[in-house]
Amino acid sequence: MCFVAAVGFAGAYVHADDTVPISKESGEAYNDGRKLFDEGKFSEAAVLFRNAVELDERNTAALFAQGLALYRMKKYEDAVRVLNRLLDREPAHEKALRLLPTVLATLGQQDEALHAYDHGISRFPDNYWFYYGKAKVYIGLGNNSEAAKALEQAVERAPGLIELYETLASVYAAQGKMEKAFGTAQTILGKNPRNPRALVISADYKRMTGRLEEALEDYRIAAESIETRAYAEHYIMEIRRTLEEREIEKEFEERTGQNN
Repeated sequence: MCFVAAVGFAGAYVHADDTVPISKESGEAYNDGRKLFDEGKFSEAAVLFRNAVELDERNTAALFAQGLALYRMKKYEDAVRVLNRLLDREPAHEKALRLLPTVLATLGQQDEALHAYDHGISRFPDNYWFYYGKAKVYIGLGNNSEAAKALEQAVERAPGLIELYETLASVYAAQGKMEKAFGTAQTILGKNPRNPRALVISADYKRMTGRLEEALEDYRIAAESIETRAYAEHYIMEIRRTLEEREIEKEFEERTGQNN
């Protein structure tokens, strides 16, 4: 998931209490900035968003948009300053709470990002987004145990999102918890029988537990996806070699037994 792609603009040009309209001039500057933003002209859009805020400090939509534009310009430290300014004014601004830890993680400030995700959780405990983002940071840190905990909480809140199960299954596998990984993969395959990542995890478990023919079929389907093709084809060859060797051994034993 691209976190930023899911963090859109605020829709109404009003104060945080949703009752006080902002000035006409500020709204127009914001609208013009959005048009430039949509054209990919982030630098020019950021100027207009800043102007919109200067014209009316109540325009928190423009302040958030300025932070988002700065992020797209890769001016991450400036984006953090703008987003913190917004959260000082409006502590429960959900989009800012979602974007801030993403920017902090991009800056390599992982501890600060985790703290920001926890702050988002304290404000929106039922929003899977914050748990998922927190898990992504832990995965980057190599802390699969904490990542799994966060992902399990995310799944509880958004049980319909396949991507959460995919990530959780991969984390379980990285922990060596193959039974849990397999069970999660089966949940995914129940929703999408040709999900390549789930097929690979399922095949790995079956291969490790000696169910080679079943594993071979899963790998064959996974090999149809460019994402998992190389990995799947490697084990297809390995399993075929193993099955051929077993067949040769079986034939040898049968012939030896006949001669005796």
